[in-house]
Amino acid sequence: MEKSLLFGTVALLMLCTSCKKDNPVSPPTGGGNAGTPVSDAVRQASIGAVEQKFAALTWQNYDADKAALVQFLQGRPEFEAAGLGGGASVWARFTDGRLLIIANNRPPADTLDSTIPLIDAPALRPGSELPFFGNARLMNAMGTNYTNTTPVLRPMLQARGYTVNPVTDASVGNLKSVSGDGVFYINTHGGSGKRRDGTETYALWTSTLFDTVTDRSLKPDWDAGRLAYFTAKHNAIPNRRDTATSETHFGITEEFVGRYMGFGSNALIYLDACGAFGGDKFRDRCAVSSN
Repeated sequence: MEKSLLFGTVALLMLCTSCKKDNPVSPPTGGGNAGTPVSDAVRQASIGAVEQKFAALTWQNYDADKAALVQFLQGRPEFEAAGLGGGASVWARFTDGRLLIIANNRPPADTLDSTIPLIDAPALRPGSELPFFGNARLMNAMGTNYTNTTPVLRPMLQARGYTVNPVTDASVGNLKSVSGDGVFYINTHGGSGKRRDGTETYALWTSTLFDTVTDRSLKPDWDAGRLAYFTAKHNAIPNRRDTATSETHFGITEEFVGRYMGFGSNALIYLDACGAFGGDKFRDRCAVSSN
């Protein structure tokens, strides 16, 4: 596959009639803790080994390196399955059903934040199909290896009368508080994996770093299939061109959106993440009407 396809960031842009919290969500299949349990120590060691393998690959031949990563995952006893996912990602499923998504599908920043040109935004028009509510939320989960676009978007929206929420950190906790926004934008990683029933689930990386204490506190969300582990590149390494640290964070699935996140009438939702157009269930969950 050509580098442009592997590296291309796919942004999902949609207008929602409305979306609210507590939309009914069908129970996920094989997304909780069914199967053989995985201890905190095993999970932590496993994720550490995956991060080391991910960082050791040269990524000069993406097809070969992804195949090598899948083979590595398939050889580890704590995983019951592994394979290639959407958005040029790789996935593995722990023996307790929890998904791990691994993605190296987004290029590093090629421009400074201050050099991104400002663009003019349309003003809110009463009676139009533009967002009904004049509040906006801009969230960023990316590290220093990537351009943070939220400082550019903020004055653009403010100049057109939008009230922009001051919270920009795309943590699990902050994403749980998303409600009633007319404009919602998130800059992050995206990838997908397969549940036990063979269905594919799409996940967005959050800024919340994996650790076993936080992991235990999120057990109800794991049991409901609302989360995934997500390994990707994060912060640039100083004085080392085209290199970055690899980290594992928590990712959110469509079940998370259905349970916690709500948007206003005619909301504009912009998922600046790789593979977002392939996340049909995630997109549909955002677009569910509150009527």
